[in-house]
Amino acid sequence: MITNYNANNGVYIEGISKEDFKHIIKDMMEEVVKPIKVDLSAIKGTTIYTIKEAAERLGRHTSTVYRKCKSGEIIASKRGQSYIITHDNLMKHIGG
Repeated sequence: MITNYNANNGVYIEGISKEDFKHIIKDMMEEVVKPIKVDLSAIKGTTIYTIKEAAERLGRHTSTVYRKCKSGEIIASKRGQSYIITHDNLMKHIGG
């Protein structure tokens, strides 16, 4: 495998298959992104839930929680194609 770097921060790799490269990038992203998500919730001092986690806490199906987030019934922030729900907003929804 030959790796070359250029002045525009591009990386060129020779001698590796496209599928192997995809797996390497996926593994790298999992190593970097997951710790950042945990650190952000710790910095802000609040707990955040995914749709799945919120559904488990509410005793509802994930599609129901997704629909309520999409409609604004549950206050949530969209991150990419997913929603995140703060603990406070989940408590507001259930009246607590």
